[in-house]
Amino acid sequence: LCQFFFSLVIIKQHTGINIMSALQASRIFLRYGLFVFSCGLLAFAISGFAAKAKSGLMMGGGCCAIMLLLSFLARNSSKAVASGAKIAGTVLTAVFAGVFVWRASLIYSVEEKRYLFNLLLVLLAGSLVTLFFLVNAPRSSDAVKKS
Repeated sequence: LCQFFFSLVIIKQHTGINIMSALQASRIFLRYGLFVFSCGLLAFAISGFAAKAKSGLMMGGGCCAIMLLLSFLARNSSKAVASGAKIAGTVLTAVFAGVFVWRASLIYSVEEKRYLFNLLLVLLAGSLVTLFFLVNAPRSSDAVKKS
């Protein structure tokens, strides 16, 4: 796992991808994870806490757990692991956005799941806003010195 993150760091350094501070990335990942979990909990509550709606709770909780782990790694690890966590968090946010689009397209025509369609659009919007902040974050002081 550390080798994977280290290879991502080397690729990032050669491509000139913007490097945000570890604290910024950690906060963004934490907020995004809590947002996704809240939406999953909301979907479960709107469905009347039905047993078949537990997937929203599991999906939200799983995404939240992953983002919390990446938040921890971005803040409390060596530079190589933290940098890899930042890249992994950005990629996973984009992947989650794709999953939300895919799930919304599957339930678009089902009238009784219209609430879920709307909630998936909210999740997509949150993912896109998060990606915007991740990509447009100010550069850290280390990155400015290397430029």
